Amino acid sequence: MKRGISCFLALLMTFMLFVPSFAAGESNVVYPTLYLEGQGFPLYTEDLKHIYSLDVDWISYITQGDNIKTLLTDVALMNYDKYAEDLYDIIAPVYEEVILDENGEASDGSGIRWNDYGYAVYSKRNPAGKCYQFVVLADNLPVTRGSFPVYRAHYDWRLSPVVLAEDVRGAIDTILARTGAKKVNLVSRCLGTNIASAYMAKYGDEGKVNECVFYASSIDGIGLANAIFTGDITIDAQSLDSFVQYYISVPGNEALLGDDSTTQLVAAILTLLYNVKQLGYGMSVIQALVNSIQKIALPKIMKACYGTFPSYWSMVSVDSVQKGIDFIYSTEEEKETYAGIIEKINEYYDLQVKFDETFTAQHNNGVAYYSVISKYSFPLIPLSSDAREESDIFVSTNKMSLGATCADSNGKLSDSYIASVENPKYVSADKKIDASTCLFPERTWFVKGLEHKAFPDCVNDLILAICKSNGTMTIETDERFTQFLQYEGTGTSDNATGKVTPILTMDDTTDTTQGYTKNNPFKALFNFLTKLFRMLTNLFKK
Repeated sequence: MKRGISCFLALLMTFMLFVPSFAAGESNVVYPTLYLEGQGFPLYTEDLKHIYSLDVDWISYITQGDNIKTLLTDVALMNYDKYAEDLYDIIAPVYEEVILDENGEASDGSGIRWNDYGYAVYSKRNPAGKCYQFVVLADNLPVTRGSFPVYRAHYDWRLSPVVLAEDVRGAIDTILARTGAKKVNLVSRCLGTNIASAYMAKYGDEGKVNECVFYASSIDGIGLANAIFTGDITIDAQSLDSFVQYYISVPGNEALLGDDSTTQLVAAILTLLYNVKQLGYGMSVIQALVNSIQKIALPKIMKACYGTFPSYWSMVSVDSVQKGIDFIYSTEEEKETYAGIIEKINEYYDLQVKFDETFTAQHNNGVAYYSVISKYSFPLIPLSSDAREESDIFVSTNKMSLGATCADSNGKLSDSYIASVENPKYVSADKKIDASTCLFPERTWFVKGLEHKAFPDCVNDLILAICKSNGTMTIETDERFTQFLQYEGTGTSDNATGKVTPILTMDDTTDTTQGYTKNNPFKALFNFLTKLFRMLTNLFKK
């Protein structure tokens, strides 16, 4: 008996000695990464003609030829039915080569084009190759950051995330077979997060993903998508003013509007109207026009463009999707005609309602580790009911972070609310964010001052640290990457350069993103005259 006990203890001690070495070895494993970025890859027809790629200059397009004259005449005569028809006739031709069929599929053969080496063809001068929905670069062609291989995936951004999830599964299997790795890291941004989520909901339990990182996520929906797909576009004077003021009143932000003096002048006019108490009246008139257009034209327009893309439907919130289906496909006949699209929409939302439960279970059971990177300090595009919320201009921070409690974009969390938070470490120093209500509060980061379309290397460094940690990275692991970070740099798109620094304390007087809505008609008038003079000067220079 004693000998048996002794042997058992000896085996137990031996096992315990080896456990740390196994754990340490596993934590040092460098897994390959599959990266799913957002929508917008160029599309081609079967005969290799380059078609619409989300780069239309709508201001120039609407104002060219007789377009603007026709629309203004319709408004002046208050002929909203004709306005709706004319607007459709202007917009629909832009999308006629890119819309999907009634089943949400590219039946015309359009899609991504690839050459023999797996590179996306971005030039009409090099249109060789075959069309695939989804292709992974060959194993000797990854983008590497040090010793960290990253495989960049391209996909037809119109298709259903559930359909693309199957392709993600095949891509992961291909990478594992080529590299011999046991798992991959799955990093996604914007629309790519919806595809990654669909994959994790359907196949995540297969255990092939180590770290799943959502960056600027849209999986909880986007207010603007809700508004457009449900016919609930709302223009609020205060939200519009906050949006405009942010770009012309906060030091350094005016450049974000561009050098177009006309745009600058329009912004100044809106500000002047708001400050002399006339913007609200003007918005009520515009809202009446919008309401008429929504009811008459929007369903028809949506069926000629984004309403045929299951991927764009995935950016509608769970609680708004049925309202959207009933709005876009309002009759039983239309529901029957577009049954294929509706089936794909519902297939995704059947998964989405279980996302929180699915992700939490996978994370807690060590099947896959989840991390979320969000952005804030910008007012939302002022076209939806949530326009006053904190955001990155395009997605509200609450939805992007999977549940953070946020102050309005022009306010702060109240002292009484902050006092009620059980652990104050989750409250940002600028009193804008409470991360304790996030789905993964210990693994959710917030970057202040970085708008939606900007993805600088300094944030990629955070993603790299997360992926290399193999489940051990939290908001307290690395002093470079605390939960709340300030972006300091230049550029507002993929070429943005700069750094992120921890926000540990905040002097209210230096927080320039707060209090940017002013009620000063004299300052607004001066600003308007300045913009007008600049525009006239530029005209004379020409």
